[in-house]
Amino acid sequence: MSQPRSAEFSLLQAIQSPSFTPRQRDAAALWQLLLDGADLGLVVLALTRLGPTGAAAGLSRIQAEQGASRALLVRALGRLGAAVSSAEIRQALHQLLDDPDAKVSRYAAIALGKLPHSSQTEELLLMQLQRAANPQAQRVLAEALGKVGSEAALRTMAQLHQSSEASSSAPLLTQTVQRAELRLQRSLLRAQSLPGEQAIDVEAQFPGPTQVTLRCRSGLTSILVDELLAARLLRHRHEAHVEDAGQLGQPGRVTLTVTGPLSQLFAARTFVDWILPLPLDPVSSLAALPQQVALALSSEKTQALLQALSVSPLRYRIELSGAGHRRALVWQLAQEIGHRCPYLLNDPKDSPWELLIDDSALKVGGAVRLALRPRQLPDPRFGYRVGDVPAASHPTLAAALAKVAAVAPGEVVWDPFVGSGSELIETARLQPQARLYGSDLDAAALQTAAENAQAAGVKLALRAGDAQTYWPAGTRVVLTNPPMGGRVSRGQVTDLLTRFAHHVGQRLPEGGRLVWLNPQPRRHGPLLQQAGLSLRVAHSVDMNGFWAQLEVWQR
Repeated sequence: MSQPRSAEFSLLQAIQSPSFTPRQRDAAALWQLLLDGADLGLVVLALTRLGPTGAAAGLSRIQAEQGASRALLVRALGRLGAAVSSAEIRQALHQLLDDPDAKVSRYAAIALGKLPHSSQTEELLLMQLQRAANPQAQRVLAEALGKVGSEAALRTMAQLHQSSEASSSAPLLTQTVQRAELRLQRSLLRAQSLPGEQAIDVEAQFPGPTQVTLRCRSGLTSILVDELLAARLLRHRHEAHVEDAGQLGQPGRVTLTVTGPLSQLFAARTFVDWILPLPLDPVSSLAALPQQVALALSSEKTQALLQALSVSPLRYRIELSGAGHRRALVWQLAQEIGHRCPYLLNDPKDSPWELLIDDSALKVGGAVRLALRPRQLPDPRFGYRVGDVPAASHPTLAAALAKVAAVAPGEVVWDPFVGSGSELIETARLQPQARLYGSDLDAAALQTAAENAQAAGVKLALRAGDAQTYWPAGTRVVLTNPPMGGRVSRGQVTDLLTRFAHHVGQRLPEGGRLVWLNPQPRRHGPLLQQAGLSLRVAHSVDMNGFWAQLEVWQR
């Protein structure tokens, strides 16, 4: 039985609390709050928590209400219907499409466009569209059909598009119909795709010499180039074009020319993702951008590249960087690309390719960068990660640490902050004859590391141990990404790593190495030098918001 409310209780104040859950008998009062001027979003959120009871109270109130307030109630009912599945709400909205109040009818159409597809809804919206006389009503109905229609709606949109283009007095209608057509086309194509269907073929061959840019954490480009040389994707270091901005949030880039299978790229393990840069003619303003982008995509080379790597149909989404979200520009780009490249379909929800457009330098006279990024291509490199722990190493960072460690056969390698085990597993890939030990104070981390090692087919010796005191017998290489950033507070990380550095400096044997990411190199570097270690490698690495130094120290 619910507890009685205090005399001071106010439903209007209560709905402003994110944790407030209304009672069933509050339903009618919540709708009244809406009519009294309460915030629409807060009222709908409270009604959503009541489920069908809240919807039923709204339907009753709409039937009883007269005048302009009905439109507000229908607007709220539409929002509620998008969150609460109710056949009664849909049926009521169907009836409200014929309401003599144009505003009520408009809000009913908008609401129906937010509900799942229904053939009855589509039929009623199409009937209303064919009867609608003014462009405003036509725009609302076309917008709704663009979200929930099928092939019948697409045919109607094509006819409406032709008639609206012929009438210079309805430019907004033309734009709305164009957007509705795009939405319908991508929805229909999405429905034809099979669940789990591979949209990009990892075994495909590049259709000739192709420029590919591998993007990595800032600070790791030289290590990535070393990997490419070892994998024979590069013959000489100067064949790669290297960009390392040295700026937080900006990736390092290594661009090379490749031929052969796409899968060969995954021989390198320190890049985060890869993109296909596309040549773009100079763009002087945003107004010229859609046409130039469409021209770049329509080139024979770009078409051949996409068709070679993709399983048709070809779908893409647009990602603009440099000036925030710009919806109008995205629509202009999609329309221009659709006109010049009919083989490409814009699909922001479910697309294998992402069209990256960086116009951040345009304001200062710089060049716009254009590239394609695969979105639906499984990365085969780190499938062993069946488990994870909070703030564990990104696998590309673990691969970079293992690469610079250059572990020799038979060497004992210890990770004192083993986490999910990625550093040791990546070391085993490079040197299967290494002897690998991991320790941690977190039992869950040790369990996760064991599961990942088993998935990778790697043998690890794991145990609970304090990084400040424990030392596996015979250790010659200490390899770790220690806790830092959000994993521990600033004071704790300083004290912990100071004691850890002192411990390693005391125990590391002659010729031994410490390979780690150091978040405070100015503090811990002198301690290691005083202990007789020499710094052999140092790379400042972007740790997603702050810098750490990837270091190799040797006694």
